[in-house]
Amino acid sequence: MDLDVSQDSRRLQRLALGVLLAATLVVFSGALDAGFYVVDDLINVADNPHVQVGFDRDSVAWSFTTTHGSNWMPLAWLSYLADAELWGRNPAGYHAQNLAWHLAAVAALFFALRRLTRNPWASLGIAALFAIHPLHVESVLWINERKDLISGFFFALTLWAYAGYVAAPGVRRYLCVFFAMALGLLAKPMLVTLPFVLLLLDAWPLDRSNTRLRVRIREKLPLFGLALLSSLATLWAQQAAIADLAFIPFDARIWNALQAYVLYPARMFWPVDLAVHYPHAGADTSAIAGIASGILLLGVSAIAFFVRKRHPYAIVGWLWYVGMLVPVIGIVQVGTQASADRYTYLPLIGLFLVLIETARAMAASTNAPRSLAAAVVAVLALLAVRAHEQVGFWASDETLLQRALAVTDDNFVVEYNLGWLLAQRGEIARAESHFARALAIQPDSTDARLNLAAMLGSQDRVDEAIQHLETLLAARPNHERARLMLALAERQRAEHRSSPASDS
Repeated sequence: MDLDVSQDSRRLQRLALGVLLAATLVVFSGALDAGFYVVDDLINVADNPHVQVGFDRDSVAWSFTTTHGSNWMPLAWLSYLADAELWGRNPAGYHAQNLAWHLAAVAALFFALRRLTRNPWASLGIAALFAIHPLHVESVLWINERKDLISGFFFALTLWAYAGYVAAPGVRRYLCVFFAMALGLLAKPMLVTLPFVLLLLDAWPLDRSNTRLRVRIREKLPLFGLALLSSLATLWAQQAAIADLAFIPFDARIWNALQAYVLYPARMFWPVDLAVHYPHAGADTSAIAGIASGILLLGVSAIAFFVRKRHPYAIVGWLWYVGMLVPVIGIVQVGTQASADRYTYLPLIGLFLVLIETARAMAASTNAPRSLAAAVVAVLALLAVRAHEQVGFWASDETLLQRALAVTDDNFVVEYNLGWLLAQRGEIARAESHFARALAIQPDSTDARLNLAAMLGSQDRVDEAIQHLETLLAARPNHERARLMLALAERQRAEHRSSPASDS
């Protein structure tokens, strides 16, 4: 692949990148009108006293030592401190920083791929898919998921630095690779698989076949060391969350993981019915669907392997996708989701690479570059429209949660959060119906039952509140809050029975 280094070509590339960034800004512009979301944004950012105090010695120390939310992500916390310092609780500023990180990641990815592949227009196509794909709306719109965007920027910066190191090896250039990866890991541990991605890039497009594999592995040992330290920190931060999810059988996690590997490319090609939360089926996860997904994965892997000599990008992009999903595929389950759109932020770059390189190879074989360019632009336009529509579903908490209910089944997390949201607004009847549906899905939910009991008590439906509290205490007899609420409810019932109105 030849790189046209003329000034006109460079100028045209910069112009095209500028157009892409402007288009991305338009697609995601609705983010600036959104608020803090009831799912995680409030508890982690807007109502978090460690964040809202802004920058001081204690808040900075907290950022590096806390495992709040079962995450160790000091760089992300520091970015929230900056927002609190500048904007207080105004969500527009927080969303603006999210969008800025995404735009920076798009630009960094373009420059990294151009340096790696020496093909600016293919690099621009991959960066464009990354920029405006509907699956990435969740990472950009959700303030709580800024860690995706920051780690994505430093991921791309690591690739760019590594391409420079390979071109002219040296200590300073290697340190740039090392520290770029370290900063990415300080935002999110997703980058623990980055050394493996670099090994893939050694095969293609860098073609380091003249350098022994042992040498290529040895030079990445410091990076593997970073990945190990980050993995240990993550296990330490998530041990409580992992323990809480032990009720999902291991075989169910395997079947779900295999299905997720197939679902993500399906959503990539057909990004409809996206939701903020996809509920895990738990022990009811289909083994047949899991086995079928596994067979399909093996088939795709075999095809990529057999065409590796003529089309080396296929195996590189496919293994990039498969490998980068490993930390979030659910073998070690954290959370109650079966899959999550945000998990695709970096893994899908591998599949985008395969798509663009395949299209380029087809265009070369048919000598139809203009037709290829027109087709790519048309696909990007359709994706931009779909992404803009998806941004609209994030306009408010209620639109976001109602959309999730419309496209998923038996979604306890969404039913519960919608009930809580409506209860805060004083829409008691609607809130009660969602809490009731949440309990129908997950009868042993302590929080849903307590919230429902509290609402019933506030409406003087004391007998119903007591019934829910007694049900909870039958399963958890030492639950202090439930015991206190029961005592208060029984006193409320006694006062009602002894009041003059009840005696008449």
